[in-house]
Amino acid sequence: MHFHSQAVSFSDNANQVGIITNERIDTLKDMRSSAYAFVDAPPAVIKPDDDSPERAVALTGDDIASFKKEDWNMVIGNYTEVVFARTTPEQKLRIVEEIKARGDNIVAVTGDGVNDAPALKASDIGVAMGSGSDVAKEAGM
Repeated sequence: MHFHSQAVSFSDNANQVGIITNERIDTLKDMRSSAYAFVDAPPAVIKPDDDSPERAVALTGDDIASFKKEDWNMVIGNYTEVVFARTTPEQKLRIVEEIKARGDNIVAVTGDGVNDAPALKASDIGVAMGSGSDVAKEAGM
């Protein structure tokens, strides 16, 4: 099974455990300077196509705090592997909503607290941490 785009919200160790499989991982600055912006494209077509190269980007909660529509379009339209790290529960939910609104994408979220439950529930794959709250575990099911 091949997913056109993967987006996960994990820790900064994502590359070390093999979540990102590309050798080069872009930053926010790289993304904004080299990615196709999908200006005025309908949301359903904002995703990498089958001929797109494999590209990875790692972004933090601080990075996405200033995101505009164009930034979301660039991330979702240009990258096949996306990792968001150090995000708040509110940012996790926004990530899920923004990605699901564009193209045919699968979104996985990890969480361990009551505040993570909305993002876990909204995602396609909710991973509740074993030491987390019962509310997070229930939402991840």
